[in-house]
Amino acid sequence: FPTGGQIIGIKGIKEAFQTGRGACIIRSKTSIEEFRKDREAIIVHEIPYQVNKSKLIEKIAETVKNNIIEGISDLRDESDRKGVRIVIELKKDVDANIILNQLYKHTLLQTSFNSNMLALNKGKPEQLNLKQIISSFIEFREEIVSKRTAFDLNKARKKAHVLIGLVVANNNIDQIIELIKKSKDSKEAKEKLIGKKWKLTETNVNFIKLIEDETIKLSDKSYIFTENQAKAILDLRLHKLTSLERDDIKKELESIILKIKGYLNILNSREKLLLVIKSELNEIKKEFSTPRRS
Repeated sequence: FPTGGQIIGIKGIKEAFQTGRGACIIRSKTSIEEFRKDREAIIVHEIPYQVNKSKLIEKIAETVKNNIIEGISDLRDESDRKGVRIVIELKKDVDANIILNQLYKHTLLQTSFNSNMLALNKGKPEQLNLKQIISSFIEFREEIVSKRTAFDLNKARKKAHVLIGLVVANNNIDQIIELIKKSKDSKEAKEKLIGKKWKLTETNVNFIKLIEDETIKLSDKSYIFTENQAKAILDLRLHKLTSLERDDIKKELESIILKIKGYLNILNSREKLLLVIKSELNEIKKEFSTPRRS
Protein backbone atom coordinates (compact mmCIF):
# COMPACT_ATOMS: atom_id res chain seq x y z
CA PHE A 1 0.00 0.00 0.00
CA PRO A 2 1.35 3.51 -0.82
CA THR A 3 0.94 4.78 2.75
CA GLY A 4 2.82 1.80 4.22
CA GLY A 5 1.57 0.10 7.35
CA GLN A 6 1.76 -3.54 8.35
CA ILE A 7 -0.39 -6.30 6.84
CA ILE A 8 -1.46 -8.69 9.59
CA GLY A 9 -1.70 -12.30 8.41
CA ILE A 10 -1.78 -13.69 4.87
CA LYS A 11 -5.17 -15.44 4.75
CA GLY A 12 -7.01 -12.44 3.25
CA ILE A 13 -4.27 -11.83 0.69
CA LYS A 14 -4.36 -15.48 -0.43
CA GLU A 15 -8.14 -15.35 -0.81
CA ALA A 16 -7.92 -12.16 -2.89
CA PHE A 17 -5.21 -13.63 -5.13
CA GLN A 18 -7.00 -16.97 -5.59
CA THR A 19 -10.62 -15.81 -5.94
CA GLY A 20 -10.54 -12.08 -6.66
CA ARG A 21 -12.23 -11.24 -3.36
CA GLY A 22 -10.78 -11.02 0.15
CA ALA A 23 -9.95 -8.78 3.10
CA CYS A 24 -6.76 -8.09 5.01
CA ILE A 25 -6.01 -6.23 8.24
CA ILE A 26 -3.70 -3.21 7.98
CA ARG A 27 -2.10 -1.88 11.14
CA SER A 28 -0.18 1.37 11.58
CA LYS A 29 3.58 1.13 11.94
CA THR A 30 4.45 2.35 15.42
CA SER A 31 7.28 2.46 17.90
CA ILE A 32 7.54 3.17 21.63
CA GLU A 33 10.01 5.81 22.72
CA GLU A 34 11.04 7.05 26.16
CA PHE A 35 10.81 10.84 26.30
CA ARG A 36 11.34 11.24 30.04
CA LYS A 37 12.93 9.01 32.63
CA ASP A 38 9.62 7.53 33.73
CA ARG A 39 7.34 8.21 30.77
CA GLU A 40 6.87 6.80 27.28
CA ALA A 41 5.31 7.90 24.00
CA ILE A 42 3.78 5.94 21.14
CA ILE A 43 5.08 7.22 17.78
CA VAL A 44 3.01 6.52 14.66
CA HIS A 45 5.24 6.42 11.54
CA GLU A 46 2.83 4.98 8.95
CA ILE A 47 -0.97 4.81 8.81
CA PRO A 48 -3.32 2.39 7.00
CA TYR A 49 -4.25 2.97 3.37
CA GLN A 50 -7.16 5.42 2.78
CA VAL A 51 -7.10 6.64 6.39
CA ASN A 52 -7.17 10.41 6.72
CA LYS A 53 -4.52 11.53 9.18
CA SER A 54 -6.51 14.48 10.55
CA LYS A 55 -9.57 12.30 11.18
CA LEU A 56 -7.38 9.68 12.85
CA ILE A 57 -6.01 12.27 15.27
CA GLU A 58 -9.53 13.57 15.96
CA LYS A 59 -10.73 10.03 16.69
CA ILE A 60 -7.86 9.41 19.13
CA ALA A 61 -8.63 12.71 20.89
CA GLU A 62 -12.33 11.77 21.05
CA THR A 63 -11.60 8.40 22.69
CA VAL A 64 -9.47 10.16 25.31
CA LYS A 65 -12.15 12.83 25.93
CA ASN A 66 -14.87 10.18 26.35
CA ASN A 67 -12.65 8.12 28.67
CA ILE A 68 -12.71 5.16 26.30
CA ILE A 69 -8.91 5.09 26.48
CA GLU A 70 -7.23 6.29 29.64
CA GLY A 71 -3.54 6.93 30.06
CA ILE A 72 -2.85 9.43 27.27
CA SER A 73 -1.55 12.81 28.42
CA ASP A 74 -0.85 14.58 25.13
CA LEU A 75 -1.36 14.17 21.39
CA ARG A 76 0.36 16.11 18.62
CA ASP A 77 1.19 15.89 14.93
CA GLU A 78 4.89 16.30 14.07
CA SER A 79 4.57 15.16 10.45
CA ASP A 80 6.66 16.89 7.79
CA ARG A 81 7.83 16.35 4.22
CA LYS A 82 9.91 13.40 5.31
CA GLY A 83 6.89 11.46 6.50
CA VAL A 84 4.19 10.86 9.11
CA ARG A 85 4.99 11.31 12.80
CA ILE A 86 2.11 11.36 15.30
CA VAL A 87 3.23 11.55 18.91
CA ILE A 88 0.97 10.07 21.63
CA GLU A 89 2.42 10.87 25.05
CA LEU A 90 1.45 8.56 27.92
CA LYS A 91 0.96 9.21 31.59
CA LYS A 92 3.37 7.98 34.21
CA ASP A 93 3.47 4.21 34.89
CA VAL A 94 1.15 3.38 31.95
CA ASP A 95 1.89 0.26 29.90
CA ALA A 96 2.40 1.47 26.32
CA ASN A 97 1.49 -1.91 24.79
CA ILE A 98 -1.93 -1.93 26.51
CA ILE A 99 -2.69 1.59 25.24
CA LEU A 100 -1.51 0.59 21.76
CA ASN A 101 -3.88 -2.40 21.67
CA GLN A 102 -6.75 -0.17 22.79
CA LEU A 103 -5.90 2.30 20.00
CA TYR A 104 -5.96 -0.53 17.46
CA LYS A 105 -9.40 -1.55 18.73
CA HIS A 106 -11.09 1.85 19.02
CA THR A 107 -9.43 3.99 16.32
CA LEU A 108 -8.32 3.82 12.69
CA LEU A 109 -4.78 2.84 13.66
CA GLN A 110 -5.96 -0.59 12.52
CA THR A 111 -8.39 -1.10 9.62
CA SER A 112 -9.60 -3.80 7.28
CA PHE A 113 -9.07 -3.44 3.53
CA ASN A 114 -11.52 -5.29 1.29
CA SER A 115 -10.42 -6.43 -2.17
CA ASN A 116 -12.89 -6.93 -5.01
CA MET A 117 -10.91 -7.34 -8.22
CA LEU A 118 -13.67 -6.49 -10.68
CA ALA A 119 -12.36 -5.45 -14.10
CA LEU A 120 -13.49 -4.91 -17.66
CA ASN A 121 -12.08 -7.86 -19.59
CA LYS A 122 -12.59 -7.46 -23.36
CA GLY A 123 -15.45 -5.07 -22.63
CA LYS A 124 -17.19 -7.33 -20.10
CA PRO A 125 -17.10 -6.85 -16.29
CA GLU A 126 -15.53 -9.89 -14.63
CA GLN A 127 -14.18 -10.75 -11.20
CA LEU A 128 -10.65 -12.01 -11.83
CA ASN A 129 -8.06 -13.66 -9.63
CA LEU A 130 -4.40 -12.67 -9.80
CA LYS A 131 -3.45 -15.29 -12.42
CA GLN A 132 -6.34 -14.25 -14.68
CA ILE A 133 -5.38 -10.57 -14.36
CA ILE A 134 -1.77 -11.28 -15.34
CA SER A 135 -2.87 -13.54 -18.24
CA SER A 136 -5.29 -10.89 -19.53
CA PHE A 137 -2.62 -8.20 -19.28
CA ILE A 138 -0.07 -10.31 -21.20
CA GLU A 139 -2.68 -11.05 -23.88
CA PHE A 140 -3.41 -7.32 -24.15
CA ARG A 141 0.31 -6.47 -24.42
CA GLU A 142 0.78 -9.14 -27.09
CA GLU A 143 -1.96 -7.53 -29.17
CA ILE A 144 -0.58 -4.00 -28.72
CA VAL A 145 3.06 -4.90 -29.40
CA SER A 146 2.03 -6.98 -32.46
CA LYS A 147 0.02 -4.06 -33.90
CA ARG A 148 2.86 -1.63 -33.20
CA THR A 149 5.43 -3.97 -34.79
CA ALA A 150 3.21 -4.49 -37.86
CA PHE A 151 2.89 -0.69 -38.19
CA ASP A 152 6.67 -0.23 -37.90
CA LEU A 153 7.22 -3.06 -40.43
CA ASN A 154 4.88 -1.43 -42.95
CA LYS A 155 6.55 1.94 -42.45
CA ALA A 156 10.04 0.44 -42.86
CA ARG A 157 8.99 -1.45 -46.01
CA LYS A 158 7.65 1.74 -47.60
CA LYS A 159 10.93 3.50 -46.84
CA ALA A 160 12.98 0.55 -48.11
CA HIS A 161 10.85 0.42 -51.26
CA VAL A 162 11.81 4.01 -52.13
CA LEU A 163 15.48 3.43 -51.24
CA ILE A 164 15.67 0.34 -53.44
CA GLY A 165 14.43 2.48 -56.31
CA LEU A 166 17.21 5.01 -55.61
CA VAL A 167 19.86 2.28 -55.39
CA VAL A 168 18.76 0.79 -58.73
CA ALA A 169 18.64 4.28 -60.23
CA ASN A 170 22.21 5.02 -59.07
CA ASN A 171 23.42 1.85 -60.78
CA ASN A 172 21.76 2.98 -64.01
CA ILE A 173 22.34 6.69 -63.51
CA ASP A 174 23.71 7.55 -66.98
CA GLN A 175 20.73 6.00 -68.74
CA ILE A 176 18.30 7.67 -66.34
CA ILE A 177 19.86 11.13 -66.85
CA GLU A 178 19.70 10.66 -70.61
CA LEU A 179 16.05 9.56 -70.37
CA ILE A 180 15.11 12.58 -68.27
CA LYS A 181 16.92 14.99 -70.64
CA LYS A 182 14.96 13.63 -73.62
CA SER A 183 11.61 13.88 -71.85
CA LYS A 184 9.27 16.79 -72.58
CA ASP A 185 8.17 17.19 -68.93
CA SER A 186 8.23 15.40 -65.57
CA LYS A 187 5.05 13.48 -66.37
CA GLU A 188 6.61 11.99 -69.50
CA ALA A 189 9.86 11.26 -67.64
CA LYS A 190 7.93 9.42 -64.92
CA GLU A 191 6.05 7.34 -67.49
CA LYS A 192 9.31 6.41 -69.24
CA LEU A 193 10.95 5.44 -65.93
CA ILE A 194 8.01 3.18 -65.05
CA GLY A 195 7.74 1.70 -68.53
CA LYS A 196 11.37 0.55 -68.82
CA LYS A 197 13.11 -2.48 -67.28
CA TRP A 198 16.31 -1.65 -65.42
CA LYS A 199 19.31 -3.89 -64.87
CA LEU A 200 20.11 -5.17 -61.38
CA THR A 201 23.38 -6.15 -59.73
CA GLU A 202 23.56 -9.33 -57.65
CA THR A 203 23.67 -7.23 -54.47
CA ASN A 204 20.50 -5.38 -55.42
CA VAL A 205 18.72 -8.67 -56.16
CA ASN A 206 19.58 -9.88 -52.64
CA PHE A 207 18.36 -6.61 -51.14
CA ILE A 208 15.04 -6.90 -52.93
CA LYS A 209 14.54 -10.53 -51.87
CA LEU A 210 15.20 -9.64 -48.22
CA ILE A 211 12.42 -7.04 -48.26
CA GLU A 212 9.78 -9.62 -49.31
CA ASP A 213 7.39 -6.86 -50.30
CA GLU A 214 4.66 -7.62 -52.84
CA THR A 215 4.90 -4.09 -54.29
CA ILE A 216 8.41 -4.80 -55.57
CA LYS A 217 8.51 -6.03 -59.17
CA LEU A 218 11.42 -8.34 -59.93
CA SER A 219 12.01 -10.60 -62.96
CA ASP A 220 15.15 -11.99 -64.68
CA LYS A 221 17.50 -9.62 -62.85
CA SER A 222 15.60 -6.64 -64.20
CA TYR A 223 13.48 -4.21 -62.25
CA ILE A 224 10.42 -2.07 -62.96
CA PHE A 225 9.99 1.13 -60.94
CA THR A 226 6.70 1.92 -59.25
CA GLU A 227 5.15 5.39 -59.36
CA ASN A 228 6.47 6.28 -55.88
CA GLN A 229 10.00 5.21 -56.84
CA ALA A 230 9.87 7.16 -60.11
CA LYS A 231 8.73 10.27 -58.21
CA ALA A 232 11.60 9.86 -55.71
CA ILE A 233 14.12 9.54 -58.56
CA LEU A 234 12.83 12.71 -60.24
CA ASP A 235 12.99 14.54 -56.89
CA LEU A 236 16.60 13.36 -56.33
CA ARG A 237 19.01 16.26 -55.89
CA LEU A 238 22.27 16.30 -57.83
CA HIS A 239 24.47 16.10 -54.73
CA LYS A 240 22.94 12.67 -54.04
CA LEU A 241 24.78 11.38 -57.12
CA THR A 242 28.22 11.66 -55.49
CA SER A 243 29.87 8.38 -54.54
CA LEU A 244 29.65 9.17 -50.79
CA GLU A 245 25.95 9.98 -50.97
CA ARG A 246 25.29 6.84 -53.01
CA ASP A 247 27.06 4.77 -50.35
CA ASP A 248 24.95 6.45 -47.66
CA ILE A 249 21.76 5.41 -49.46
CA LYS A 250 22.97 1.81 -49.55
CA LYS A 251 23.91 1.91 -45.86
CA GLU A 252 20.51 3.33 -44.96
CA LEU A 253 18.83 0.57 -46.97
CA GLU A 254 20.93 -2.10 -45.21
CA SER A 255 19.97 -0.62 -41.83
CA ILE A 256 16.26 -0.66 -42.69
CA ILE A 257 16.50 -4.24 -43.97
CA LEU A 258 17.93 -5.31 -40.58
CA LYS A 259 14.98 -3.59 -38.88
CA ILE A 260 12.52 -5.35 -41.18
CA LYS A 261 14.08 -8.73 -40.37
CA GLY A 262 13.79 -7.90 -36.66
CA TYR A 263 10.11 -6.94 -37.00
CA LEU A 264 9.37 -10.14 -38.94
CA ASN A 265 11.12 -12.24 -36.28
CA ILE A 266 8.92 -10.68 -33.58
CA LEU A 267 5.71 -11.21 -35.58
CA ASN A 268 6.59 -14.81 -36.49
CA SER A 269 7.71 -15.93 -33.01
CA ARG A 270 5.65 -15.66 -29.82
CA GLU A 271 8.80 -16.34 -27.81
CA LYS A 272 10.49 -13.23 -29.27
CA LEU A 273 7.26 -11.23 -28.82
CA LEU A 274 7.18 -12.14 -25.12
CA LEU A 275 10.86 -11.15 -24.80
CA VAL A 276 9.98 -7.67 -26.13
CA ILE A 277 7.12 -7.39 -23.60
CA LYS A 278 9.42 -8.55 -20.80
CA SER A 279 12.13 -6.07 -21.79
CA GLU A 280 9.64 -3.16 -21.86
CA LEU A 281 8.24 -4.13 -18.44
CA ASN A 282 11.78 -4.25 -17.03
CA GLU A 283 12.39 -0.73 -18.38
CA ILE A 284 9.19 0.49 -16.68
CA LYS A 285 10.26 -1.24 -13.46
CA LYS A 286 13.72 0.34 -13.64
CA GLU A 287 12.32 3.84 -14.12
CA PHE A 288 9.22 3.86 -11.91
CA SER A 289 9.49 1.10 -9.29
CA THR A 290 9.53 1.99 -5.59
CA PRO A 291 10.48 -0.21 -2.63
CA ARG A 292 7.67 -2.18 -1.00
CA ARG A 293 6.11 -0.16 1.84
CA SER A 294 3.63 -2.54 3.50
